Amino acid sequence: MKIKVQPDLEKARSIIKIIESRKKFVETYKNKIYSTVICENYYEIIKELATALCLSRGFKFVGKYAHKELIEMTVNLVNLDESFLFFLDDLRQRRNGSLYYGEEFGDNYLVNNQKKFNEIIEKIEKELNNKIEGSDEK
Repeated sequence: MKIKVQPDLEKARSIIKIIESRKKFVETYKNKIYSTVICENYYEIIKELATALCLSRGFKFVGKYAHKELIEMTVNLVNLDESFLFFLDDLRQRRNGSLYYGEEFGDNYLVNNQKKFNEIIEKIEKELNNKIEGSDEK
């Protein structure tokens, strides 16, 4: 469920700091350890960026379908193609499968989607940075 809140740029900036740690982890270990762990971290990076973007716009999501709704809003805010919505929803479901049921992503998934992960991250970061840098609350 989407809830309208006061835009919180400070919280968005705090989330960005955590994201930077995850990005360093992924860059350090993406070719060295279990691909499922790396894919889960890519999902977390994207989810946290989306959360920061929505918070900067005055929205947060709670409840059973919060992550799904968060992804949908982010795709709209960033003007991503509909194919990205399907990709991110699939990533969300795969991450849930790995986290809750022990299902693996597989090495090919990481290799085949590396470019897409980076493209999505870059686009959300650009939109988020524009919002944060363009604000009066610095």
